[in-house]
Amino acid sequence: MDYQTVQRESDNFIKFYVAFRESDDVTFEVPCILDDNGEVDEVATQEVMNQHIINSDILMSHIGE
Repeated sequence: MDYQTVQRESDNFIKFYVAFRESDDVTFEVPCILDDNGEVDEVATQEVMNQHIINSDILMSHIGE
């Protein structure tokens, strides 16, 4: 998986954590978790991403994608 943090004008410059899985050409995206200083909490954000990927894979297996 390739991971990166992005900010887009179209998303009002909110920071998103994006993962791209090359094996099946799937992109996952979650809002970044920020710490008290407004910086990205990398550990918390990665945990949210990991759970999002698991949930997405479960959902996709149920709908047959």
